[in-house]
Amino acid sequence: MKAVTKRRQLTLVNEIEPIPQVLLGWKSFIQRFDQLWQSFVCSAEADQEPKVTCVSDHWGQSYFKIYDPHTEKCYYFSSEEDALVWLDRSRHQLNEAKGQ
Repeated sequence: MKAVTKRRQLTLVNEIEPIPQVLLGWKSFIQRFDQLWQSFVCSAEADQEPKVTCVSDHWGQSYFKIYDPHTEKCYYFSSEEDALVWLDRSRHQLNEAKGQ
């Protein structure tokens, strides 16, 4: 009886041997998924930053347009200094809201 049980255990061990290759495949898959997830998270965080563009109108006047994804509104400024002041204030307000 012991010989049969031992032979069955050997058979099971032989059947299990390919599993580490499968696990390596899963490990690689999980690592790749983690990399994609981290890229997605970074991208999502970047999408929360205000977008600043310098725009010229029909008369050649330049102004700054800031799109705020938190409020989904655009703000327009005639000078770079005004735009920077707005960005600093909005960042400060956002940090206060987060408790930082």
